[in-house]
Amino acid sequence: MGERLRFHPILPPALKEFAILITACVWQASFEWYAHYAMARAAGMDAAKLAPLLDGARPDGMTEDEAAVYDFATGLHRDRQVSDEVYRRVVERFGTDGAVELIALCGYYTLVAMTLNVAQVQAPPADYPSLPPPPVPR
Repeated sequence: MGERLRFHPILPPALKEFAILITACVWQASFEWYAHYAMARAAGMDAAKLAPLLDGARPDGMTEDEAAVYDFATGLHRDRQVSDEVYRRVVERFGTDGAVELIALCGYYTLVAMTLNVAQVQAPPADYPSLPPPPVPR
């Protein structure tokens, strides 16, 4: 699944990385953020749209496609469901296969985030905004 999502996506690369970074923030997976931030920027995501994710805030100035991905991914993580309207917007833009891919991206990168967090993998210093790791339970 990881290979399919990574190398043969339906979603444009910037939107795929946007969904991954949303997932990284939900799970406070600092290494996942570190690894995918540069990919998101290289794919064309504006840094000003990524920074608010670190605070759990909705970015300003998103395109309609970015807003559809943001609403879908945050709704799925927060509510464990998306509204019919949010689902419809994603299907209109990316098709049913695109909606399924977005679900798979959120799920797969949740697995990656959980694994990184359990292993306490920390991000190295970077020259861009970083995500603090989650507190280690005692």
